[in-house]
This record gives sequence, structure tokens and C-alpha cells, in this order.
Amino acid sequence: MQRDLKNLDAGRDNRLKVFKAHDKDASPTGPLTAGPVLVLAADPVPLTFQIEHLRKQGRDVAVCSDMGQFQNLLGLPIEHWSMLIIEIEGFGGITAVIGKLLMLREEHPDLPIILASTRMAAHDFTTERLPICDSSLALPCTAGDLYVAVENAVANNLIWQKRLEDLDGLSDTPGSDDADNAAKAAEPEMAEAV
Repeated sequence: MQRDLKNLDAGRDNRLKVFKAHDKDASPTGPLTAGPVLVLAADPVPLTFQIEHLRKQGRDVAVCSDMGQFQNLLGLPIEHWSMLIIEIEGFGGITAVIGKLLMLREEHPDLPIILASTRMAAHDFTTERLPICDSSLALPCTAGDLYVAVENAVANNLIWQKRLEDLDGLSDTPGSDDADNAAKAAEPEMAEAV
């Protein structure tokens, strides 16, 4: 049984709000793939500007305020979402959500994730936090900051997927530890030969 946003939005527990793009004929712009952006925020007010900006860029935005329903939304085919933006303070901050983020990354490594917080001192667009997210956005922010966060989240997510593939390749290769050890042992010999 395939679920869709219209059926979820029409349910009794109406905690998912779908905001259509401002211009239905406009093609989505920017680095995101097709599909709406999923925003998880207990209180979406800190992300109002970001939601509106994404809509102006031709994106549909689904806002979910309930962590339980969020788990159901992730059951949709991953191609359904182009990105997840999660405002962490409404759910108790990073310490309260880190376990769920780690599980989310394991289950959906190809979903770009932006952490947003009103308590962050600065944006982080590096790959340092890849086990939990692809970029971090300090709120409030400008449209330019949001664009850079989205752009880096997409690029960093590809790096994350590559790291996971490399790790899977290492663990699946018989004798990979032996090959690595042999290569390391040969390094001093090769250096002496040069």
C-alpha cells in the first residue's frame, strides 16, 4: 500500500501541513532533486522564512510537527523527498534527537539533511557532522545562507554516501585487512627504493 501526502494530510491527526509552491508552473530551482522538502519542526515559526523561500523557489514543502508521524513519512519511497530540514530545539535539542538522527542516517543515507537551530552560534557546511546531518543552519538566517546550506547538504550527502560505500566495500572484501596490512608494510620498502 503506497501512502501519499494527500491521504496523510486528510487524516484525523492533522499534524502534516503541505504548502504548495507559490507558482505551480515554475520549475524548482537550485541543487535539489524533484520532490517536496520535508520540514520537521515542533514549532515551525523559526523556519517560516526558510519555508516561504523554498516555496518561492518552486518547491512544495511538507511540515510535520510530530516525531511519531515523521517516522511514518519516512516510510514513503525515498525519492518522494528531496531533503529534510529539522529544527532540533523544539524536540529538546541535539541531545534529545541524536539517536533518531543516527538511525535516520542509517536507514536513509541518500536523504540530504539540514539541522536548524536557534541555539547554534554559526552555520556549519563542512563534512564534520556527516553521521547525523549534511549541513547545519544557525537561525535566523538569510536566503543566501539557506541556499548555501542546501547546496552543501546535497554535495556533502554525496560524500556521505561514498564513505558508506567505501566502508561496505572494505567489510565485504575477503582479506581486506590483510591487503591493507601488506600495503602498509610495503610502504617503507618502496620509500627506500626511491
